[in-house]
Amino acid sequence: MKLSTIFSFLLVTNIVFSKESAISSPFPLLGNKEDRSELLRSMIYHEGPIPIPYHYLAPDGSEIRLLTEVPNGGFAHCLLPPRAITEAMQHQTVEEIWHFLEGEGLLWRNQHGKDNLTPLSKGTTVVISPGVPFQFRNTGDEPLVFLIVTMPPWPGPSEALKASHYWKLDVSLN
Repeated sequence: MKLSTIFSFLLVTNIVFSKESAISSPFPLLGNKEDRSELLRSMIYHEGPIPIPYHYLAPDGSEIRLLTEVPNGGFAHCLLPPRAITEAMQHQTVEEIWHFLEGEGLLWRNQHGKDNLTPLSKGTTVVISPGVPFQFRNTGDEPLVFLIVTMPPWPGPSEALKASHYWKLDVSLN
């Protein structure tokens, strides 16, 4: 996937970013503000495929590739390998919008004590609200790939807590 596709998504959703808006990273592997600014500059002006090596594994186990951050939010690429299932988690303060680009899967959320399953495929958009336990799995033979908008920016791994309530795998769409 070309970054120009992602930029089109950013324009449609009115997300604006610049190299000057880069902020310090909560992830030590990305270094200080200057290192992060350089990383973001190279991503912003680079056209081509999403970086192959992921930047880190999310607390749920999915692969995260950082795209950019602004003071009010972050933007990332996420991949879950074929037939993989994540850990059940819940966010403390951030809200996320996920937009699926490739693959097929299922998203489980437990809202107000009720289990809810959402089929995931190209074009599906979902919201992950703070305090709502969620878990997702790739049900196909291709990677499950999606873009994530995080508001406010992801503060670091301590944001996600293991959910005390989790997906009972016998819960189905029927």
